[in-house]
Amino acid sequence: MSGRSFGRGRGRFHGATADALAFTHPSTPGHLGSAAPSRTLRNVAIVRVMVVTESWKPSTNGVVRSVEQVVTHLLGRGAEVALVAPGAEQDVPDGVARVLATPSLHVTRLGYSTSVPTTGLRSFLRDVAPDVVHVASPFLLGAQAVRAAADASIPSVAVYQTDVAAFAVANGYAFAERPVWRWIAGIHRRATLNLACTDDAVTDLRAHDVPRVRRWHRGVDLDLFTPTARTAAWRRRLTGGRDVPVVGYMGRLAPEKELGLLSSLAGRDDVALALIGDGPSRTDLAARLPGAVLTGRLEGAELAAAVASLDVFVHPGRHETLCQAAMQAMACGVPAVVPAAGGVAELVDERTGSHFTPGSTASLAAAVGRVLADRDARGARAHAVSLTRGIEASVAELATHHAEAVALHRGRPGSGAPALTAPTRRSAA
Repeated sequence: MSGRSFGRGRGRFHGATADALAFTHPSTPGHLGSAAPSRTLRNVAIVRVMVVTESWKPSTNGVVRSVEQVVTHLLGRGAEVALVAPGAEQDVPDGVARVLATPSLHVTRLGYSTSVPTTGLRSFLRDVAPDVVHVASPFLLGAQAVRAAADASIPSVAVYQTDVAAFAVANGYAFAERPVWRWIAGIHRRATLNLACTDDAVTDLRAHDVPRVRRWHRGVDLDLFTPTARTAAWRRRLTGGRDVPVVGYMGRLAPEKELGLLSSLAGRDDVALALIGDGPSRTDLAARLPGAVLTGRLEGAELAAAVASLDVFVHPGRHETLCQAAMQAMACGVPAVVPAAGGVAELVDERTGSHFTPGSTASLAAAVGRVLADRDARGARAHAVSLTRGIEASVAELATHHAEAVALHRGRPGSGAPALTAPTRRSAA
C-alpha cells in the first residue's frame, strides 16, 4: 500500500505500512484489564480510520477531549486519520489528512451544540475509504455515519460516552427519556462493535439489548495532568489569598452536573470553593454559591495547573458514563469525591477519595470532610492509581477494538448489521 494517496480535501492520505498496524492484544505497561476479544487478532491491519464526532472545538467537554486524544495518538501509532466534526477546519491536530466540517445545531436553553447530518458524508466516506469508522458518542451525525458505514460495507465502532437520556431528564425533558434510549440503542445495534468506558455503561447498553459491547479503558495525558502542575499563583487565585484548602469542580456548568449540591461548601471560612469551566448555569451558580471562584473556560497547561492546585476534586452529577475530569484530577494527585452512582463511582474508592449519597448535600459535605482529614494519603494513592491509566495504553487498547471490528465484519455475510430503528416523533423532537 505504500505510496498511495486517497482523494481530495484538507490533505492527502499516503499509504502507511500495514505491518505497523497489525494489532494483537496489547501488553503495554499501564493497560487496564483485558477488554480485547479472546482470540488473537493477527493479520488485521488498520491503516485508515475515519473519526466522527458531534462535538468539537471551541466546545470543551469530555467528548472533545477524548476525540482529540484518540486522533493524536492514532496518528502517533502510524494510522492515517480523517476527521468529521462540526466546524472542524479549526484546531485540527497536525497530521490529520482529510477533514469534513459539518453543520451544527446550537440549543440555546441547554448551552450545547451538536452536529447534524450532512449531505457530504457519504461521498467523503467513499473518498476516504477507511478500514474502520470510529464514531464518538453518536446521536444525530453519528447515526448517519453508522448507517453510511453499514451501507458501504465498512465496519464501524460506536463509543457510548454520553447518557443523553439522563441529560434530557435533568434539563426538563423527562418525557423524552424512553424515546431517546430507543434511538441510541438503535444506533448501537447497527454498529459493528460498541465500546463503553465503565462497567456501568456496559450494563446500560446491554440492558437496552445492544449487542457486541466491549469495555474500553480510557486514559489520561500523564505528561499534562501531574502533581507538578500545581502552582502558587493558581492557589492564590482559587483561595483569594486565604490559607485554606480548596475544594473544586472541573467541567461543564450545567443542570445535569447537579452543582447546586455544592451549596454546603460555599461561603465558608474554612474552605474555598472553585468551579473550573463554563456553561449555561454559570450565572445561576454565581448567585447560588456565594464566594465561589468561577474561572471560566481553561485549556491545556492552564487547566492542568488549576486542577492540580485543588486539594479535593468534587463531581456532584450522578449520570456520568465515565467522568474524565475525575481521572485528570486524580492524575494530578487530587483525591476525588463522587456520587455512589454512574460510571464515575468506579474510578474512586476510599483510598483515592470517597463516595457520597447521590443528591444529598449533607452526604457530599461529609465525604469532603473525610477526604480533607486524610488528603495527602488519598491524593498520593489517586496519583499512583492514575499511573496505570495513561492515554498511550488506552489508545493501544482501542486499536485492538478497531481490529476486532474489522475481523467481525469480515466474518459476516454482507454488512451483517441489523436495521437502525427509526426515531419516534417524540424522540426526534
